Amino acid sequence: VIETFTAIFLRVQRAWASGRWEGARPKLTDPWVSAHRLQLAQHAAQGLKNHVEDVNVLNVTVVKITHDPYYESITARIEARMRDWTTNAEGRVVGGSESKPRIFSEYWTFVRAQGQPFTEPNPELCPSCSAPLDRVNEGGVCGYCGTKLSAAERAWVLGAITQDETYSG
Repeated sequence: VIETFTAIFLRVQRAWASGRWEGARPKLTDPWVSAHRLQLAQHAAQGLKNHVEDVNVLNVTVVKITHDPYYESITARIEARMRDWTTNAEGRVVGGSESKPRIFSEYWTFVRAQGQPFTEPNPELCPSCSAPLDRVNEGGVCGYCGTKLSAAERAWVLGAITQDETYSG
């Protein structure tokens, strides 16, 4: 499961950096996508752009496991290093550092339906038709077979990110 969470983390960082969510969409819950779409729109309205490069996962530690009759969730503390900076409309750095990597940790909560096999399907392929994830629409639907991919009924999906300083377990 650590490998799956690492793969999702890296996929989300690539999507954030490129502004293209198609590849990450199958691993995100609908509320997560809505919240981040709003955040990106706010950045754009302010003339801001966030950049991330040289992303490296240093450690992933499972810190909490919960379940109910329908879903199970795992919260993992993800420690990573990356260059992370924000530029304004003129291209001037207004936050972070373009050259100095920062080390940080966040708590990522993943959810899925109860009773799924322990091993995950290949996170690079549609779990229904095994096609690449290059044709996934905003709703998280595979462009090859029409399967809704962002549903926690099939595999682990990202439900929440909590910053280290606000996580309370």
